[in-house]
Amino acid sequence: MAKIKAYSLPEEEVKDFEKLLLEIGKVDRWTDSRIILEAVKEYGKRHLPGNPQLILPNYIPEMKTPFSESAKEKLSWGVECEQCQGTGKSEIGSKCHACSGLGRIQNVQ
Repeated sequence: MAKIKAYSLPEEEVKDFEKLLLEIGKVDRWTDSRIILEAVKEYGKRHLPGNPQLILPNYIPEMKTPFSESAKEKLSWGVECEQCQGTGKSEIGSKCHACSGLGRIQNVQ
């Protein structure tokens, strides 16, 4: 049994996308669904698994914290982070991703 699923496209790309589907469908006599399915399969064969390296913080514990305490002190006199307004916390209370919880993002001497 087929599963129906919908995806969205940027409005400016819909016309070209539909035109391309129609052209491919006429040449290969495939449905839109089959064209998309085959395209995704082909992309997967060419590009997966991508870069199989582990991300450094996964196996170097020191890198899990972006800055040491001494680095935080050295950077603390930088420009206030616009995302967290210098608090170092996000809207939901966790560490701000823009400044890594420092509250400041730029070193200005």
